[in-house]
Amino acid sequence: MKTKKTKLLFIISVCFLTFSNISFSSTRTCLERSISNLTLKNLPINHQLYQMYPDLKPSFIDKKVKAIKTPFMYYRSFVLQFYNTVLHSNKLKTPQKLKQFQGHGLVDYHIDNFNILQEKKGVFRYTMNDPDEGAIVPLYSDFLRYLTSLKLAPEYLTKSEYKQIIKAYKKGLSGEKPVLPDYIKEHLKKLPTTKFTTSEKSISKFRTLKKGRVLEELSVKEKKSFLKVLKQSFGNNAKILDQIKFLNITGGSGGLTRFRFIVKLPKSSPLLKKFNISRTQIFELKEIRVRVNPMSPKNGIKSSTQNTVMALGKKQKTTPLNQVVKVNKTSYLLRPDFKGFKVEAASSLEGEEYFETVLAQAATIGNIHKRALLNQHSDYVKAIESVSETDWINDSKILSKEFRKQFSELKDR
Repeated sequence: MKTKKTKLLFIISVCFLTFSNISFSSTRTCLERSISNLTLKNLPINHQLYQMYPDLKPSFIDKKVKAIKTPFMYYRSFVLQFYNTVLHSNKLKTPQKLKQFQGHGLVDYHIDNFNILQEKKGVFRYTMNDPDEGAIVPLYSDFLRYLTSLKLAPEYLTKSEYKQIIKAYKKGLSGEKPVLPDYIKEHLKKLPTTKFTTSEKSISKFRTLKKGRVLEELSVKEKKSFLKVLKQSFGNNAKILDQIKFLNITGGSGGLTRFRFIVKLPKSSPLLKKFNISRTQIFELKEIRVRVNPMSPKNGIKSSTQNTVMALGKKQKTTPLNQVVKVNKTSYLLRPDFKGFKVEAASSLEGEEYFETVLAQAATIGNIHKRALLNQHSDYVKAIESVSETDWINDSKILSKEFRKQFSELKDR
């Protein structure tokens, strides 16, 4: 093993020492070719990330890592690294009993990826709200990722509470609806009669971005292309009052371009009454990039529309306010930035409210998995009984420790 590691590090050194004399793509090809007979787990963590995200330059990944302050944000920022870690771990118990049950997983599960989505006019649901990474995966890995996020999140949970969370997942798997905390139920009640607006504060601070975001202006070509798409969605008389683009440095979408527009809809727009919205709105177009999940079979990647349908159920239909559009051959998720539409992120909650929210999220994952399993559902329900609650808890503990270790290794470089 020592000889193999030494050889690998020599190969990496040769490839990257030549970086200044050859193109980035050539360097990447050199590395990929060299490690073809060696497993990814033998690479240093930063090089594992380079391989998992070939669409991002290593220099950007390094910048992204530098900006990350906690193991929880590292976990959120490199979704595929979780699946890579599970795939190469020989310490976990749950894969041995459940790995054969594959289905449409939404993959990027963590406590802050749940919020409100609109199922249809006047109907809203609390569910997984960032399903872009969805793919065919062994479904146990979805729930294990969620449990691991709890171990990395700021709020402490007892072993007894973890057991209740696992039971909530099983109840959701059997078809029971999640028991929502009062603050979410009250919020959902208000939404059907709410007139959706963009706050004056959001418009006045449109060009003031959160930390970790880099603002850029659109090129002339981009302005023309996006104007065309927005007019197709909102009518020829729609006007763009301002526009920017930016990159997120951290988070799962770090490295993907987002475009934001202040759009003034025409008075005659049917959307005003149909969706009870005001004329001036902020809309965002988030780039969608297909990335290969290491635990997904060939052709196992799902589209953003398919993922949203899985999050909401069979009745969901795309609307002009939430749809996937193509601009110059690149796909984007078009969505509004409504004032008062979402509830607080779970990581900002404490105590009983936090725990009730987590139970609802676990049951929601169970509901989604029930839809995803199709004719495997009854077999999965039986098989999951052979996995003890202690196994789930211990596996999530092992993985959380591994991610803390990876985070330390990256920060110590």
